[in-house]
Amino acid sequence: MYFTIILSSLFISTLLSVWIFNKTNQKLLSIIATFLINTLIIGTSTWAINFVDVEAKIFGISNSGYYYLIFTIPIISWISAILILVWAKKGTEQQV
Repeated sequence: MYFTIILSSLFISTLLSVWIFNKTNQKLLSIIATFLINTLIIGTSTWAINFVDVEAKIFGISNSGYYYLIFTIPIISWISAILILVWAKKGTEQQV
């Protein structure tokens, strides 16, 4: 379940960030958007899973292992940022 959430967050944030980069042509704005989109998706899914799981309510989030999702936010944002930079470099090479 964690793997599906992480991959879907990576896929959605990368697509939206590349779209933002193509519209605005600003790398920094698209990287910030990547971080915000990942935080929104993973934070919401962590909250929803914690809300549904009774064991996490009783023993806390650290005992259930849902904090792994929160730790992946910077990693996924970093991967998406690298993909955006590669996309930006590829776009400038085609224009020349």
